[in-house]
Formats: sequence, structure tokens, C-alpha cells
Amino acid sequence: MTEQKTTPVNFAMQTGLYLGPIGFVIFLIDYFAVSTPQLSLPLISLIMIVPKIAYHIGTYQFARQFKHKHMSGKLSLFEGWNVSVLLYFFASLISGIIELSYLTYFDKMFLQTINPKLSTLLLRFEEYAKLGQNPELANNFKDLAKKMIEMPALTPIQWAFDSMQQSVSIGIVTSLIFGIILSRKKAEALPTQNNIKE
Repeated sequence: MTEQKTTPVNFAMQTGLYLGPIGFVIFLIDYFAVSTPQLSLPLISLIMIVPKIAYHIGTYQFARQFKHKHMSGKLSLFEGWNVSVLLYFFASLISGIIELSYLTYFDKMFLQTINPKLSTLLLRFEEYAKLGQNPELANNFKDLAKKMIEMPALTPIQWAFDSMQQSVSIGIVTSLIFGIILSRKKAEALPTQNNIKE
């Protein structure tokens, strides 16, 4: 029997089972950072940024694995972009389903409390900007905090859909970078002294 070739869609669907739950864990980490006022702002920023960077690196590594394991180390720009976008799509789909279940059955107060918590965090950034002698940035944070507190609470399905949409939108742009990197060929080894003599 001939072995069936793994397509980008099949690969992304299987990999989404790993990346999706990781996306949900990042959601919980963000919630912890926003909900813990005793943390310093630099620490909150680190807690919210580092896992996302690690997530993108992990997605790239899976796309790279597809290139070497299923495409014999050759991938065009479009193929690299395509598999990366599919990875983000299926991961966000799995993560969105988990978030929807979490918000519907386990933490029903999350959506009523998240806007005030984000508003409070933005006001802390406003104070930080004032200390840094940046009144324009401080006013931006203040305006965002005001808008955040006035926004109506989302439903679980709206939250999950928005989360998926944001993840895929960022993924489309990030995947272009991945596609460029993955489509590059390895430089051929320079001839050694022994090879020249031969």
C-alpha cells in the first residue's frame, strides 16, 4: 500500500489539537495578569507578551516541521504562507471552542468583569505615561479606559468569535513572514580545500 501524502489541511488540523489548548492557556495567563493589581506594569507586560511570542515561534516550528517531514525540505512562499495560516486557523478554532465552553459553563462572571479590569489597567498605564513625561500617550490611555468602561459586555459566542478573528488576522500577517523564511533555500556548502584538490 502506498502511504497517503499529508496535506497542509490535514497537518494543520492535527497540529491544531496541540496549539488550540496552548492558545486557551495564554488566554488564562492574560486574565491572571489583568486581574492581579499588585503586579507591576513591566511584569504584567512581560506576562502578556512572552507567551504570545513563544506561541508564534511554536507555530513557525510546526510549519517548519511540515516542510522537512512532508515536503522534502522544499516549500514555496505560497505553500509556507498557506500552511501557517491553516495552523493559526485550526488552533484558533480549537481555542475558541474551549474559551466558549469555559465562559458558558465555568466562569460566567468573566465577561461582566473584564471591561472594568481592562479599564483599570489602562488607567495604570496612563499614570505610567505621565511619569514618563508623555502627556499625549497618557491621554490615549485615558480615552481607551473611558471607552472600555462604556462598552457593553460581550456574550460568550461574541467573545469566542472575536478571539478567533483576532488570532487569524494576526496569523495572516505573521504567516507571510513565515512563508518568506520557509521558502528560502539553504546555502550550498562552500567547497573545502580537500574538494578543490580532488
